[in-house]
Amino acid sequence: MLYNIPCRIYILSTLSLCISGIVSTATATSSETKISNEETLVVTTNRSASNLWESPATIQVIDQQTLQNSTNASIADNLQDIPGVEITDNSLAGRKQIRIRGEASSRVLILIDGQEVTYQRAGDNYGVGLLIDESALERVEVVKGPYSVLYGSQAIGGIVNFITKKGGDKLASGVVKAVYNSATAGWEESIAVQGSIGGFDYRINGSYSDQGNRDTPDGRLPNTNYRNNSQGVWLGYNSGNHRFGLSLDRYRLATQTYYEDPDGSYEAFSVKIPKLEREKVGVFYDTDVDGDYLKKIHFDAYEQTIQRQFANEVKTTQPVPSPMIQALTVHNKTDTHDKQYTQAVTLQSHFSLPANNELVTGAQYKQDRVSQRSGGMTSSKSLTGFINKETRTRSYYESEQSTVSLFAQNDWRFADHWTWTMGVSPILAFFKVDAW
Repeated sequence: MLYNIPCRIYILSTLSLCISGIVSTATATSSETKISNEETLVVTTNRSASNLWESPATIQVIDQQTLQNSTNASIADNLQDIPGVEITDNSLAGRKQIRIRGEASSRVLILIDGQEVTYQRAGDNYGVGLLIDESALERVEVVKGPYSVLYGSQAIGGIVNFITKKGGDKLASGVVKAVYNSATAGWEESIAVQGSIGGFDYRINGSYSDQGNRDTPDGRLPNTNYRNNSQGVWLGYNSGNHRFGLSLDRYRLATQTYYEDPDGSYEAFSVKIPKLEREKVGVFYDTDVDGDYLKKIHFDAYEQTIQRQFANEVKTTQPVPSPMIQALTVHNKTDTHDKQYTQAVTLQSHFSLPANNELVTGAQYKQDRVSQRSGGMTSSKSLTGFINKETRTRSYYESEQSTVSLFAQNDWRFADHWTWTMGVSPILAFFKVDAW
């Protein structure tokens, strides 16, 4: 079945007052890190590098120095220090979800170098979560509040853009980190090496984390352990006004959930995600045209695969006031494998127009192909053997969603400290579903 979703149009109009010399609320999250807003550049709000102070949205930056000095076990711990940002895990240790200003995680868009990380099978009100390690990161930009004009409806709650390292000013430099977490008796190790040779720049990073059961005043909670690992590579080349880039990264997580059963009602209970894996290949191209009006052109494309295995088991026995049954044992097991394959391409241009107008226009095509296969077993057995039934089920699901979006945003500085930002974005979507 093929469905055509009517074109959606998002319109933005904001009026910004900028007074130089006053410290913006969008500063780094470390009290020891003093960042000049006049020098900090951000890319999320305009899809192009611009001054943090002149951003038309509420944005906060976690800079590279803060990330390097952090002894937190996860980038999530740095994010939760930002006012208005909430980190949850839905009882799945290590499976972090981001909420901004109370909006559900599904309404917060996750970007890596401006490229979307989406997952259609995450469930109602849940997003893809944090599937990246901080060893690859240069900084994190957090946009609070709706920003659908440039990024679509998923950015209604806000945007978190993870900017990765792109080389350095030396032949080689790096960071090696090892963190021990006494709450889980677990270790996290990471290494990142980056540098530049002539017109080439590079970055190689990797991490491994193995966290045990969480410690509480009543002892350690069973089934709260998790582990993850990641690897990433960046290769770039600069030639005059042209910049080329290739990124490869992978992240894998295994986790499970804790359940308290003080009455011993269940003989077996488990909710596990043995595998949650993201793999991506991305290419980038930027050029400074420096024409009378056209200043920059940007192109990027990527392929991304997210796979998840979900396993659930419940077994319980209940007494039944019948001599033919006496007690009934119900045992249920399910196993689900999801896979989402995403391809996307974006082309945009940056214009500097007369009368202090800065215009960004572009187009994006994105296609998500999702497949899911699941199997289940349900058995019912009585103590007397009067009931002895077992049912097995199998199902398969496929869907395909394609979106075409255009976007344009204009910043008009009509006075010394005033900027009027206007934008529009029509989006056309198609999807197809097959299930058996």
